Amino acid sequence: MGIKLRDILVFFFFWIAFFIIGVFFYTSYSFYAQEGIFLMEKAQLAMRGSPPRLENMGLIYPPLPYLFYLPLSISSSPIASLVISTFWGSFCVALCVRYLRWIPGNTAIKVVVTVLFFLNPLFLYVMFAQPSLTLYMVFFVVFVYSFFRFHETRIPYYIVLSGVALGAMSGIRYDTFFLTMALIPFAPFLISESTDFNIVRIFALTMMLVLPTFIVLGSWIYLNWIFTGEPFYFYFSPYSYFKQVSSEMALRPELFDAKGDVIKSIWVVLKMAFLAFPAYFFVLPTIRTVTLFVAAIAPIILQIIIVFLGISALSISWFAVLIPISIIIVYYFVNSPNYQPVYGGLISVLMFVSLFFGYYSLSNSVDFTEVNFTRALKGEQVQDLFEEELNVAKFLKQNTTENSRILIDDAVGYPIVCFYNNPKQFFLPYQHDYLRALQQPAFKVEYIVVPKPEITATGFDQLTAMYPDAFEQGFDYTTLVYQTSKWRVYRSSVTESNLSYEGQ
Repeated sequence: MGIKLRDILVFFFFWIAFFIIGVFFYTSYSFYAQEGIFLMEKAQLAMRGSPPRLENMGLIYPPLPYLFYLPLSISSSPIASLVISTFWGSFCVALCVRYLRWIPGNTAIKVVVTVLFFLNPLFLYVMFAQPSLTLYMVFFVVFVYSFFRFHETRIPYYIVLSGVALGAMSGIRYDTFFLTMALIPFAPFLISESTDFNIVRIFALTMMLVLPTFIVLGSWIYLNWIFTGEPFYFYFSPYSYFKQVSSEMALRPELFDAKGDVIKSIWVVLKMAFLAFPAYFFVLPTIRTVTLFVAAIAPIILQIIIVFLGISALSISWFAVLIPISIIIVYYFVNSPNYQPVYGGLISVLMFVSLFFGYYSLSNSVDFTEVNFTRALKGEQVQDLFEEELNVAKFLKQNTTENSRILIDDAVGYPIVCFYNNPKQFFLPYQHDYLRALQQPAFKVEYIVVPKPEITATGFDQLTAMYPDAFEQGFDYTTLVYQTSKWRVYRSSVTESNLSYEGQ
């Protein structure tokens, strides 16, 4: 079936509704996406940097979320980030609702579980605070959805679509590669379960399923090699995603204990998944085929592998992906010969109970943004994550000209660069002459923005690495002109005109 007008209307309805809710959380409780600011800063560097080019995004982080954020390169408002993240969240909901058209089962059950899907705190949190994870969730849904459609129709197109979704997921989170690797030995058997056994056909479909992942990662390795001379620069760089994961794992000691231990890895993943969304484990028994079961349990398989390998800073919010997958399973179950109204009702009750599990898990998380979201849900004002960074950006705006140059490392200073909204005036690590500016900062720039050393713990900041006492002592030939609890701004005395000290 093609896309109908009602599919488009459903999508736009949810997009507008979610956007309004997100704006309300921002304006009323100061809750917005920290990651959204990071993605917008990279979009600014790519489109309006010095010089503007795509490799300014870093050639380090998984590329797909950054490419989708390029239209927001003109903006620095947290509200702008909601345009993209709620678009992805609404698409995920609309895709699940669209699946209803192929499932003529109990309408009441389907409506109930669908409503409980988009009201779940986990889903709302991811959509408003984790844009890249929202996009990842969309493609994970496409991956599972395609397997279910292939099982129903035996049309090879759906295996191709599933493979494309896997490839896209690899462009959002590198660890998806391990899911693809895990599928390779089983893919021929999974595919043969839903089609006539033909060795050539099965091999071709298996290649269609796994090749997009290798194409995406191979292309990324090639681009790293072309622009940096190091094919695996995205892994070895001091700003690497993998090094950030290692730092974030310190918040969850049980992940360190589970590294290299299969039993502990399984336990950690199953425990967190159950606490996040217990209904998922009650819909799995409704699946009667190996193909669909493997597709449905793929998120659990993936997390067990990467927790075992020690490359996952697993958070409760990651398991939001289980929610739309559970919806697809329920729709399938409702139309199967095994459907029992009593069990369908039980699943609806468990979906409702899972609302409280999601809220409880977020409120007891070690991640402060997850906790802040539950506070916003209760109607409590939360601390603006980047209030000080916004003030620093305002100060710089008020006291610089178009010819002023500013030295900063955007490993932790990305909010300042984003809010300033003119990236050409910054010396940043991606530029070839950044190290030269670091050697004699007072002679190269007018302003130097220094973070408090404590806030650089989860990122590599070249400025504080070269000048560990700079926050307290400044630099030669500079004057302290502005400060907050986390930031200090020094102005070069070499080019300094009279500027009074402004403290905070």
